[in-house]
Amino acid sequence: MADNYGNLGILADIRGDLDATKSFYTQALKLNEKLERKEGIANQYGNLGNVAQARGDLDAAEGFYNQALKLNKKLGRKEGMANQYGSLGNVARVRGDLDAAEGFHNQSLKLDKKLGRKEGMAANYGNLGIVAQIRGDLDAAEGFHNQSLKLNKKLGSKEGMAANYSNLGLLEEARGNPKAARDHLITARDLFATIGMPHMVEKTQGLLDDLGP
Repeated sequence: MADNYGNLGILADIRGDLDATKSFYTQALKLNEKLERKEGIANQYGNLGNVAQARGDLDAAEGFYNQALKLNKKLGRKEGMANQYGSLGNVARVRGDLDAAEGFHNQSLKLDKKLGRKEGMAANYGNLGIVAQIRGDLDAAEGFHNQSLKLNKKLGSKEGMAANYSNLGLLEEARGNPKAARDHLITARDLFATIGMPHMVEKTQGLLDDLGP
């Protein structure tokens, strides 16, 4: 049942329903705690951290991620550790601490490379691209985004590809190339629509509208 609640939380998250997502993950956490399933507890702390971050509550998100990281270290779960380092990197980036963000993402990337986790590597390359983009190093950012896109294409991850195209669109906008930016953002929007993520379709359409006619 704990896994079922967790899966329902994932589906609610895809739809963008954060209240339902939090409710399902909390139910999954309670069941895992009753069963003393530490791996499941760690997973749900991570999931609840994602919900808190999506709501902009960075302190709560950081707390959940650190609880998950602590458990995963005790369990020797390198995959879980990689996930949490990546998540902590995202929190640091949103706070504007780019050096810390880069450090966390590189820790995560190092673990994912050792584990051969291409999905994790793709996420970290994308995140490092965002950090480089914020710093104004657009060439480095483009390199990271393309590394991420290449892996996501191999994996068939449409959600990952959509995020990559969206980031490449923003990069081209920063370079002053509105046509290239529009092309990338349209590709991203259509991919988000294909996988049933209406909130991301709306967000990407907003970026397109900001580009003007």
